Amino acid sequence: MNHFQNILDYIEESLTSTIEIKELAEMSHYSLFHFYKLFQAVTGLPIKQYIIRRRLIHALYAIQKGREITATAFEYGFDSYSGFFRAFSKEYGMSPSNYLKSNSAMKPYKIQMDKERYKFMNQNQLRKLLSNWDFPIETIQAAIYPNTGNISEFVWEINDSYLLKAFENQENLNKNLTIIPSLPQDFTIIQTTKGADFLEFGNQWYLLMTKSQGNPWLSKNILSSSDYSGRFYGELIGQTSLMLKEITGDFPQTNLLETLSNWAFPVGSPFLAWENEAKLAYMDALIENHPKLDKQLIHRDLNSSNILLVDDSFTLIDFDMTEINVRIFDPCYFTTSILADQFSQEDFSEEKWFTLFHDTMKGYDEIATLTEIEKTSIPLVVIAIQLICVAYFTGYDKYSDLAKTNIAMTNWLIEKYEKLAFIE
Repeated sequence: MNHFQNILDYIEESLTSTIEIKELAEMSHYSLFHFYKLFQAVTGLPIKQYIIRRRLIHALYAIQKGREITATAFEYGFDSYSGFFRAFSKEYGMSPSNYLKSNSAMKPYKIQMDKERYKFMNQNQLRKLLSNWDFPIETIQAAIYPNTGNISEFVWEINDSYLLKAFENQENLNKNLTIIPSLPQDFTIIQTTKGADFLEFGNQWYLLMTKSQGNPWLSKNILSSSDYSGRFYGELIGQTSLMLKEITGDFPQTNLLETLSNWAFPVGSPFLAWENEAKLAYMDALIENHPKLDKQLIHRDLNSSNILLVDDSFTLIDFDMTEINVRIFDPCYFTTSILADQFSQEDFSEEKWFTLFHDTMKGYDEIATLTEIEKTSIPLVVIAIQLICVAYFTGYDKYSDLAKTNIAMTNWLIEKYEKLAFIE
């Protein structure tokens, strides 16, 4: 597998040069024939298609940053603009200019095979996969993360009516299979032609679901709009906590204190401008309070786009990270996710965010009554979440921008720590 990591790194560094497949095979120490087969088994794509896709990803990001399209096409190995246009349209289903009108190109990054498995599905592969369900396929498009405009690598929108989601482990699949039918959702899982709830294909698992009619909460609107108050969001998150508490199943149990002590604190804190005395006081307080905090099933990734408003109600999506943990993690995570999305924006308002933060906690308390120790521990959990984010994002090249943002906002939150206290 190390051979293939070296090959992926070499490809990434050589996208503006001529890449000889024979040379890559020699690097892998396999024959050309076996190299073709093994590369596709590892990445899910033929080697030539993989190289084209990586070139398109880099070229698209360069164009978004202001580079001239034709010059960029030549730079990344395309013989002409028309050749680049055809390759791009085949891959994305539209022209580069139309794509950038409604989507945001992700910053390219080196793929780290020891930390993530990539199965790149093209249109033909997806259509073959979808033949396991009984309905006509009209359009297939990668889903878009509403708060960032980035395309998803694991979720596709089918016919504007369905969502196909890939899972790289059965544990995350089983979480969704357990939770989705247990909640009052406005979407359902579609069975395959063989009557199964999911499809196993190529060492991955797939769910096909009807698309929710709900609308995601856009973080920029949450801070700028007066349509809903922080109490409203807090009340919905409180209702979420009460519903999740009633669901039983084989869910992982995470000890937040152990996560901090054994990983997030030692890995994340060196990136922060944090006085040693303050670090020690923080960990002492967490050690004291953590055993007394209520634990239950939580969503764990309750960012604003995972709660969809449906008329006068709401629906939840994406249960991959669901676990048993400190229950106030969810309202704290919701507010910090809004902060992460807006912190680097020129019009970011400290006053508006703190108003949202405190009102969300009050709204949560009105539905899922907070204990006194939970109220006291809200600042501790907020910083714990940020330490986890910093430790995680700094470990991935693809999250370098998120790492910078979270380091800056964590330092800001540490500076404003006293303002995170619960207000009665």
